Amino acid sequence: MTKNTNRIALSGFLIKIPLDQQKLLANLGKLTRQLMIPYVSFFILILTINLVFDRPSSGDYLGSIWYNVKLFLFGGQQLQGYFGIFWFITVLFLTYIASTCCSISSRTTLRE
Repeated sequence: MTKNTNRIALSGFLIKIPLDQQKLLANLGKLTRQLMIPYVSFFILILTINLVFDRPSSGDYLGSIWYNVKLFLFGGQQLQGYFGIFWFITVLFLTYIASTCCSISSRTTLRE
């Protein structure tokens, strides 16, 4: 009797990686909601606080918002200052996707 999941420990979480494609997509959607909703919510909160207390010197609020949104979307080394910690969530999310793909790939290879 073989189980239909693999388990990995990722950043303190024990994550089940289902090998069934429908369950995989459901888990991916669930993880996306769990990580990205707080990610975007905190970005908006920090951006608002940043704009209120650290006003742009040019007075161009729209330009400042657009600049920060671009940094937020591209992430990585671009994220500095108030948004510096946001790199972790994207790396955690991408690591989950990569480990899931590797697990499924290795499982498929072993079956053949």
